[in-house]
Order: sequence, then structure tokens, then C-alpha cells
Amino acid sequence: NGSNGVDAGNTLRVNAYIGKSPVTKAEKTSWVENDQLGIYVVSGGIDVPYKVSGTYSNLPFTFAGKGFKSDNILLDESEGKVYAYYPYESGLADPKAVPVDITEQTDHLYGEGNNTVSVTARNVDIEMEHALTQVVFKIRKTSDYKGGDGKITAVVLKNTGTAKPLQTKGSYNIATGAVTATQDGDVSFSASQTLTESYVSFSSILFPVSATSGKDMQVIFTIDGIDLK
Repeated sequence: NGSNGVDAGNTLRVNAYIGKSPVTKAEKTSWVENDQLGIYVVSGGIDVPYKVSGTYSNLPFTFAGKGFKSDNILLDESEGKVYAYYPYESGLADPKAVPVDITEQTDHLYGEGNNTVSVTARNVDIEMEHALTQVVFKIRKTSDYKGGDGKITAVVLKNTGTAKPLQTKGSYNIATGAVTATQDGDVSFSASQTLTESYVSFSSILFPVSATSGKDMQVIFTIDGIDLK
């Protein structure tokens, strides 16, 4: 799903598609107008630009309805690998450390081409994977609820123990997807509505969280002015 390629005028042609993922993964499922990928063409490792030139590093590919477009990416007989990430950052300093701020609630994707490229093999498919995950809470008001109108004003996922599994800032490696978290913190969900007897969902993008013992995390729903844990 979310599959589209580069127009025929470009030398390197990239078909980037968003792979299927479990429901716990982050939420982007298809490309929209002006989405931008960052493309790296490398000779082997992610740190070795193709033809030893920086012009093959962090190249923007922009989605324009029928596919991704870019400046001409000229290839020669040398074989290269192609890596991609989303969303594109023009000032990215290190593809092994794409910065992530959970408070921005931006889905981050990365992928590696399924074949090497050269002047005789200019097409590459890239399945984009989610670097982050997503948590979803579903809640409704039961018919016997007597606490008020059921107005929910806050949903907060909190760190409660010394392990602090919830992280709000960090980075990931576009070649491996490996995540490095650098700052812990609580995560607030967007919540401002009156509950009914039908379920409503509250979701947030998060860094992947390993299973923790005890009560290292806690969700607090503020409903009719009362914190429910």
C-alpha cells in the first residue's frame, strides 16, 4: 500500500511503498501531495556516499500525485545501495541519527532498496518501515456512570518507576531502524470531548517500549475533573 514511483525523466527511479505493519505500529499508511523522502545512494555502508560524493547524500524526493520527483540522480557502472527515510530533513547531519521528538507526533519511516543500482539497473523498490510505535486507548461511558457528563479533558501516559520506559526525545538509524532514546518524559494525548456509550479512541506515537515489570507506566484519564488511574 502507499506505492508510487519516480517519473520517467529521472535517472534513478525509486518506488517507495509503506509496508503493512501491526496495529500497534505508528499510523502513516499512504503518501500525500508534497510528502518528501530523503534518499541516500551509498557504496556499501551508509557512511560511504556513492562515487565518494556528498551529492548522493540526503537527496529530496517529493510526492506529486503520481509519484516521487527529484533532480536527476546520475549513476555509472558502479553498484550502489539506496536508503530512504521520511520525513525529509534538509539539514540532517547523520543518517544514523535522525532526530525524533515525540511531542511533535510525527511518524518516521525508513527503508533499504531491495536491489543494488547502477546505470544499467536504475529502478529500485523500497519498503518503508515504521521506526516508532503507537499506543491506542479506547474508552466509553457506561449507562450507570454517575460522575457527570463524561467530559474527558486529558489522557496522560506517565513514567511511575525508576526504569522510565517512556522516552520523548532520541534518534534512529535509517540503515537499521535502531532507536536511541535520550530523554524520558510523560506523554500527553490530544483529548477534549464528552464521552458517550460508544467507544472513542485516543492514540499517540511513541518510541518502542520494552516490556517492564511492576508499575513502571500508568495511564491517567481526567474525566469530569477527576483523575482516574
